[in-house]
Amino acid sequence: MKNNHIRKQAFILCILFLLTATLVKAQDRHGFFNITEIGYGKGIGRINYGEAGFSSNEGKLGRFRTMFGHYLNPKMSLGVGIGLDGYTGSTGPRYNTMPVFADFRAYLKDTRNSPFAFVDAGHTIKIGDMFENGVFGALGLGYKKGFSRWGSLLLSASINAHQVKDAETLVINPTKDFYYVRNDLLLYSLSVNVGLLIK
Repeated sequence: MKNNHIRKQAFILCILFLLTATLVKAQDRHGFFNITEIGYGKGIGRINYGEAGFSSNEGKLGRFRTMFGHYLNPKMSLGVGIGLDGYTGSTGPRYNTMPVFADFRAYLKDTRNSPFAFVDAGHTIKIGDMFENGVFGALGLGYKKGFSRWGSLLLSASINAHQVKDAETLVINPTKDFYYVRNDLLLYSLSVNVGLLIK
């Protein structure tokens, strides 16, 4: 079972590498870019723990990720990325994931300084034994502040969704007995992100 997970993760990383190489080779280097980003977020909404019931989402999200891509035209770009997302519950376990995702961005203006919107969608590779792989998505708005011909500072806010499949959850009943259950969780968060765009 573990070997199947390793093969699947290696396959996803190979696809990511090949897609990035294809984007670079298909276009001239002028439109190629990299975004490296860090972010911090807070859980929003409620978490459905199955038979354990619902709980307010008080978790916190920390993230680091990097993306490579190409401008489809001066106002739109498409890229692929990989990152590390750590999601910590207020009283529960820590869910560490490695998202592998596609990133689409649309800029309002073809200038150094411009508002933009982005959509991310992909797959999460688990880092740990308490859950299985799932899906990842994000929707955000931001502002690009150029400081040179090759670099820009990116400030953004996003709503993020992390699926944690077959997660192990501790249940404590009124008689103080406890036991573990496994079910799929969907963790929503609102994050603030700071990034550096280099092209």
